Amino acid sequence: MKIRIEDHPYARLSEHFDVVADKIRNVKERGGKTLVHCMAGVSRSASLVMIYLVKHEHMTLRQAYHYVKAARPIIRPNIGFWKQMVDYEKRLRGTASVKMVQTPECDMPIPDVYADDLRRMQINREIARHSAPSSQSSTTKQRAFSASTYRPSVPSASSLATSSLRRAYSPSSLPPSSLALTTSYSLFSPAPTRKPRQSLFSMYSTSPRHNFFSAF
Repeated sequence: MKIRIEDHPYARLSEHFDVVADKIRNVKERGGKTLVHCMAGVSRSASLVMIYLVKHEHMTLRQAYHYVKAARPIIRPNIGFWKQMVDYEKRLRGTASVKMVQTPECDMPIPDVYADDLRRMQINREIARHSAPSSQSSTTKQRAFSASTYRPSVPSASSLATSSLRRAYSPSSLPPSSLALTTSYSLFSPAPTRKPRQSLFSMYSTSPRHNFFSAF
């Protein structure tokens, strides 16, 4: 089964909710397994798997999200898909376990599970911002202490002679042929190019249908 739809908040993914969920259940009842995938495995495929869990595995939408996220932590359905999933759960169960909330950071309502993540990010950002001046002041104090306690010493004649001898044979004074022997090869050679690795989705990245994905 192939579903052609863009990962866009206004794309009507809800039109495929029931047919995809029923397809996964039918395959499972026959003892089979279903691979659900899209280009990145972040938004479209995750949304369809969550809807299957809501409809046929008797999970709430919130439980389905945390269940799929535990298996694949990078999932993040777009907020348009979230609105459609919330409406679907409300029609199916009469109530929704996830609420769409308004935040100052976004001009569209976002699911409250994202709002919790956003609050944690803001708290961590504030902690980092307030801890930065204290660490900077301690660094300044250390610099002041080291500068005030530093006493320049007068170099001896033997140390001056040793320094002159080292400068005479420094890499900058040697010819290019000698320089290659005295300096690490990695400093002159470019980094090796990474060969492209074939993967399950490599054929889709070069396909003219890269805006679409295969649900099954």
